[in-house]
Amino acid sequence: SFGLWDSIPDPPLLEAAAKGCLATSDEIRRQAERMIADRRTRSKLRDFLFGWLRVDHGPELVKDATLFSEFSPALAAELRSSLELFLEDALWRDGGDWRRLFLDDEVPVNGRIAALYGLSLPFDAGFRRVRLDDGRRAGVLTHPYMMSVLAYSGATSPIHRGVFLARNVLGNVLKPPQEAVAPLSADLHPLLSTRERVELQTSGVACQTCHTMINPLGFSLEEFDAIGRHRTSELLGETKKPVDASGSYQPREGDEATFRGARELAAYLVGSRDAQEAFVQSLFHAVVKQPVRAWGPEALATLRAGFEAGSFDIRRLLVDIMVMAAVPPPGSVP
Repeated sequence: SFGLWDSIPDPPLLEAAAKGCLATSDEIRRQAERMIADRRTRSKLRDFLFGWLRVDHGPELVKDATLFSEFSPALAAELRSSLELFLEDALWRDGGDWRRLFLDDEVPVNGRIAALYGLSLPFDAGFRRVRLDDGRRAGVLTHPYMMSVLAYSGATSPIHRGVFLARNVLGNVLKPPQEAVAPLSADLHPLLSTRERVELQTSGVACQTCHTMINPLGFSLEEFDAIGRHRTSELLGETKKPVDASGSYQPREGDEATFRGARELAAYLVGSRDAQEAFVQSLFHAVVKQPVRAWGPEALATLRAGFEAGSFDIRRLLVDIMVMAAVPPPGSVP
């Protein structure tokens, strides 16, 4: 009950315990499946996903008023609501397929944010799912709120986007930088694209340990500007330079993967063992409050295999986690 609800057991669960009906995996599974439908589970999964995306604290979004005059705190709040609606839909419609978090090319949009993203809707129109940019969107990876959060006030940030992908989505451990370094100013390098400035800034040997992973991941999202609008070129002074959204990733096992743009990145991620395991570990830790490896060296592989066999249903994964967590980890004291 604390894993699924952050609350005390309800009468049916207490009754099952009193009758000794929580002694087998099947009995535990039946109770967990019943409890999944409760609004408290919906709330917990929502909070988990916001934490997984690292936007659970609602970061303040401030954009350069000259470059993005249409952007405002009110619009930022609308975009956050859009992300919440997207996550809610992904979880509770069509089986809660984890892959939809990356592959869905529709975004909930209302009349107050439509014009900014190239749509014509009445100003008072409510939220509706819309296929933006001819299908170039890739779920949470390119949601306008996420792209805005993972950017500076006046420019994109391949480093922030790459760190998010490397840590949160792919489960890698990155060492913190030895010291904080301000991004190279575009004013000092007016003919360099954002990608080229990042490559220049991180070209030092000391940077390469992490940035050989971070940069190519972040570059794949350069198709989207600092407020999440799709673009094919970047304005440099009075000229435009085509955006290079090619990227790559070296998984923990296997050959290097290459991709161009968010859609190809998303297609890679949904088949990536690194991404699947990272999500399983994150959800397990969120509900059990302990690392999955405490349940033995095969626990993660077992849950990931079940996740795949269950068509990557997030709710089924949550039930599997509850069943596993009900058994004390090896070596624990009764």
